[in-house]
Amino acid sequence: RAEVLALGAPVSDRWFVRAVAVEEREPRLRERRVWLHGQSSGRRALLLDHAFAGKGFEHSWVPGTVVETALAFYPSAAPLRALSEAPVAPLHAPGLPSDDIGADPHATEWQRIAQRGAANPFVSLHPLWWRDAVLVHAGRWLAVAQGRALPMDLGEDDAWALQARSGGRPLHLAGEWNGRQFAPLTAWPTDASQPLWQRGIEA
Repeated sequence: RAEVLALGAPVSDRWFVRAVAVEEREPRLRERRVWLHGQSSGRRALLLDHAFAGKGFEHSWVPGTVVETALAFYPSAAPLRALSEAPVAPLHAPGLPSDDIGADPHATEWQRIAQRGAANPFVSLHPLWWRDAVLVHAGRWLAVAQGRALPMDLGEDDAWALQARSGGRPLHLAGEWNGRQFAPLTAWPTDASQPLWQRGIEA
């Protein structure tokens, strides 16, 4: 950590918090993954933290907020994991990142993943932003957008809760792609910058 902060070239930006995942790895160990998008740089970043023996995490990251800070990226052929150089303060969320708007944002997402995988085949999780998706149950849950259907890693309770909150309308989904299925972590209405659903968080 100290070496990355000392030697890494920091990237200063306003970072949009797209998704946060917290998992219990062992009885006394929790892992947190925070997925960020740089509003000016267009870069994606992963902040990976661990908390031991019931202790809390160092910083709070809330999906839908924007924080202004500098990130130092770990050396990699496809830099993704990063550290925050300084304490962060949430800012007003002005809206979803502008680079999400294009003729085919889904193709852009797959291109990002393909380039990252080609540069570093050992990356196991990729951030995925799936716009205008509708949940469909066809033997298993799928996220369908512009004729593309992604198999989802989503439990029945979460799936029905997400369906109920969306009212069947399209959503923007942020989550993790592991090469086989998509695990949505946060969902936004298409006309709002604040999430209406977060995985593992009750209404």
